[in-house]
Amino acid sequence: MRSIEAMEWYVAAATARSAFVDAAHEAGMHVLPDDMDEMKKAS
Repeated sequence: MRSIEAMEWYVAAATARSAFVDAAHEAGMHVLPDDMDEMKKAS
C-alpha cells in the first residue's frame, strides 16, 4: 500500500468515527473513551 492510500484510509476511518460519535451523542448515548471525562464528572 502506498503512503497516499494509507492516508486516505486513515482520513476515511477518522471521518466515519467522528460521524458515529456525533450520531451517538445526538441519540443521548456515550462513546468511550471520548466521553470518559464527562462521565467521571457526572458521577
